[in-house]
Amino acid sequence: GKTVRLTMNKLCIDFGSGYNPKKGYKTCDVVTNPMLDYWYDGQNTIVGLEEASVDVFYLRNVIHHVPDLHKTLSVIKKYLKHKGRLVIIDCNKEHFHSNVILDKIWYRYVRNDSNIFISEAYRDYMNVLIALGFKLLYYKQVKEKEITSYERN
Repeated sequence: GKTVRLTMNKLCIDFGSGYNPKKGYKTCDVVTNPMLDYWYDGQNTIVGLEEASVDVFYLRNVIHHVPDLHKTLSVIKKYLKHKGRLVIIDCNKEHFHSNVILDKIWYRYVRNDSNIFISEAYRDYMNVLIALGFKLLYYKQVKEKEITSYERN
């Protein structure tokens, strides 16, 4: 299928994948789960990964859990190849506050996990990416989500 062709001979990483990674993608998260392929130390390093080696980073429902957008997206840029792609699927601005409520119920009460960062305010990650030199390739809203794709220059 399409996913197999996309990932064959390419390094594609589901960043922030935690417990539900995208099929055919390597995994990376800030948690030190031994089942993951790579570990982001929350600072400047993705342990086990070479700089400029990744073809695609995929972040689904992750960006609103990133405490420091500029720092984390700078690290992702460092590990992306030139012309590498960054795909982000996250809640749009209009649905952000209802998403915060659902996140609080899920992470604070159901899973009782206070380590997961929950941003109280919508942060414009697109402007951060543009400031870092990424080029917007694709934007689409689907229900409460926005799907964006960027290229590293």
